Amino acid sequence: MTRRRDGDSGLAKTVRWYLANRSWWQSIQQSGYEARRLGLAVPSSQTIARLD
Repeated sequence: MTRRRDGDSGLAKTVRWYLANRSWWQSIQQSGYEARRLGLAVPSSQTIARLD
């Protein structure tokens, strides 16, 4: 059974996790991770062209 959380409590839990696991994410940053957004975002010029 999955426990549901509202947005605020879920965000608070996530922040606490990152604070408790600082060494994990700091090692990733120090290894050269550039923190760029990854995903399927399409530049707005391409989006407009598709609508024409």
